Formats: sequence, C-alpha cells, structure tokens
Amino acid sequence: MAASFPAIGMTRRPVAYLTGRELEIVHLLGDGLTAKEIAARLRISHWTVLAHISNARNRTSSLSTTQLVLRFRKRTVSPAPRSATHEIA
Repeated sequence: MAASFPAIGMTRRPVAYLTGRELEIVHLLGDGLTAKEIAARLRISHWTVLAHISNARNRTSSLSTTQLVLRFRKRTVSPAPRSATHEIA
C-alpha cells in the first residue's frame, strides 16, 4: 500500500530497505563527501558508489540525492553490519 501525495501526484513506498553499505554511503554523503571521496575512503570504485546511491534513491523513491540524505537524517539510522538490511520510512 503506497502513501499518496495528492499535491504533487506522487506515491512512494511506506517502507524502503537499504543495505548496510547503502546506509554507510548515504551517511558519508550527509557528512559532505563526494562520490569520489567516498570511493577512496571505502576503497571501492567511484562507479560502485554511484550504483549504491542510485539503488538507495530507487528504494526510497527519492527524487534526488539531497532528498535521500534528508530522509536518512530524519531517521537518524546508523549503519549496521553490511550483511544486514535496514528499513527506513
């Protein structure tokens, strides 16, 4: 069941699941790091970081990376083990 936003005619999933790595990357974005800086810190490809950001945006129905980070900050979820999946609304 999707929540409706009649003012702008959009819907989003009420609960989205992010992996530990996606949460970690969103947290680093919130700290002001660029995708390239995150890649260097996590020792992964810049393209992998962009893929994680895209996946997280899709899972949360975020229209932008900024919106994704703001949703994350509202939840104040901290990253857990990489094998775990977390939910944010």
